[in-house]
Amino acid sequence: MKVYLHTLWCAALLFLQCNKTDTVKDAFLIVELKATSSNFYQAIQLEVQGVKVRFDGPDTGASATGSQWVWLKTKTGGFDFLQFASKPLKLADGGIPKAEIKEMRLLLGRNNTITVRGEPIALDLPAGAELGFSILHSKNLQRPRDTVFLRFHSDASVIQKRPGLYELNPAITVTQ
Repeated sequence: MKVYLHTLWCAALLFLQCNKTDTVKDAFLIVELKATSSNFYQAIQLEVQGVKVRFDGPDTGASATGSQWVWLKTKTGGFDFLQFASKPLKLADGGIPKAEIKEMRLLLGRNNTITVRGEPIALDLPAGAELGFSILHSKNLQRPRDTVFLRFHSDASVIQKRPGLYELNPAITVTQ
């Protein structure tokens, strides 16, 4: 009898868990990226791994802190960001909850280079880059679709530490 009640209890929990409403598809977000041209570099090649967005609001299914992170479907791979000075890149999109965007993070890999006078040079990433580069922005979403436009400031995003040593610290702003 105990085994029967235990099995019935587990089945009921499984049924309730499967019937939760999916709050991550109340709206659709598109993230587009455009870059400024560069006065110093012929290419800024960055390895994009992902974009995630943090939401706050009562409908997010948020944790006790009131926030929920959602990974967007991201166009991944290596891109020369300078190519997006004239035509934007549709960087990411995905279903999102009815909430306010509080923060976005751009996650980059370690295979990043710049080209200076025809020579590719590796770009170092600062400590903590594995968590993604924060793009602080607060935005109430328009339903059922909304687009966030990011501008990558090419020359401001690359810091020369010393001759031959460069570090990437993306200067990204949200534009309308």
